[in-house]
Amino acid sequence: MVLVTHRTLRVLLATAVMALIPNLLLAQTAAGRTTTRDHKGHHHEAPHGGTLVEVGDHFAFLEFVHDADAGTLTLYVLDGSAEKAVRVTHTSVTFMLNRQGAPAVPIELKARARAITGETVGDTSEFVGSADVLKAVKGGSGRVVHLTIKGQTIKDLAVTWPVGDRP
Repeated sequence: MVLVTHRTLRVLLATAVMALIPNLLLAQTAAGRTTTRDHKGHHHEAPHGGTLVEVGDHFAFLEFVHDADAGTLTLYVLDGSAEKAVRVTHTSVTFMLNRQGAPAVPIELKARARAITGETVGDTSEFVGSADVLKAVKGGSGRVVHLTIKGQTIKDLAVTWPVGDRP
C-alpha cells in the first residue's frame, strides 16, 4: 500500500499542471516581429510579423496576423522551426474569437490559393477570415476549433496575442 501525503499530492498536481502549460514567452523584436523562446532557449521569429503558437514540441507552429484596420485574421501553418510553410487539406478553419462579457464569435478562416507557390484551396498553408468584430479587437484570444497538420489532429488550441501586437 502506498501512502501519499497531502503535500506530496499537491507537488504532483502542480508538476502535472506545469507540464501542460506551454513554455513559450512572447517577446517583441526591434523589427516589430513577434518571436518565441521556449524553455530550452530556442528562438523562432514569425515570418509574417504575427504571433507564433507552438503546436507540440516543435511539431509545427501557427502564426496569426491580425489587421484591425481591415478586420482580418490570417493563419499561416508552419513547420517546427517556423520557417517553412506546411500545406494542409482543409478548405477552412474555424477560429472562436473570445469577447469580454459576450459569447465567443466563430470566424471562418478560408483557405487561400497562392499562384506563386502553387498552393490551392484544399492544399494550402494560409487561411484568412474577415469580420467587423475583428476591427474592434486590439489584443485578443480565442481558439482553433479543429486542424489536422501532417496527420495529427489539433482540437481547441488556445491562442492569445497582446494588445498592440500585430498577430
